[in-house]
Formats: sequence, structure tokens, C-alpha cells
Amino acid sequence: MRFDKVRASLELALDLAASSTGLSLEEISARHGVSRSTAERMRNLVADMFGPLERVHDGKIVRFRLSNLPKGVQFIATPTAEELAELRNLAQAMQARDPARASLLDSLSRKISAGLRAADRRRLEADVELHLETEV
Repeated sequence: MRFDKVRASLELALDLAASSTGLSLEEISARHGVSRSTAERMRNLVADMFGPLERVHDGKIVRFRLSNLPKGVQFIATPTAEELAELRNLAQAMQARDPARASLLDSLSRKISAGLRAADRRRLEADVELHLETEV
């Protein structure tokens, strides 16, 4: 695809922002199925796009993390309607087998929705409901 590199870079930015311990170049390489040199280029691109990465020294291993996504690009952390629908589907499917886990998944779904910007939440709610209806 034409945008594979862009998508991989955005996914790496999200990975680096979501990790409290950071990711080493080896972990970046393994997660994205690329060579170490490509992982270095991806890391450098993310740093160019989103600001300097924090370096965390873990013995001989250097890990990188993105402390916070800048406000203008937080959209990459917004879940898709498909992701939210799948989470709700999983919670419903688990209800009969394991009600406690189903309750945790439902709670997670509600917390994710509550953490969204109001405009995103309104937009996604209709799309999620449409996904859920088409799967029945």
C-alpha cells in the first residue's frame, strides 16, 4: 500500500506513547517486522514528527518512549468504531462463560468511551451501533 510507512510510523508513535517503560530498537524491530536500521529510521521519523523521545536506560539496553502525544495528534489514539464494537461484542460473548471477565470488558469499554472527546464519542456511538446491528 501507498501509506504503509506512514501507518507504521503512526503505530510506532502510539506504541511509544502507550509504553511506560519504552521500547528498545529490538522490540520496535520485532513488533513491526523490520530490520534494526529500519527501526532506527522509524524511531527518528517519530521523533521528527512528534518531538524528542525520552531515553530510558535499562542496563545496556536503551529504550525510547514518547511521554505525551501532542494535542494536535491525539487523534491517533482515538479508537475506531470497529475496535469499540469488537470490545463490546467480546464482552457480550463472555457474559455466559465468564460474567466477571465480561464485566471487566464492559467497564473498559465504558471507560474508553468516557475518555473520548464529546465530538468523537457522538460520532463513534452511531458507527459502533451500526457495526453491532450488522453482526447480529
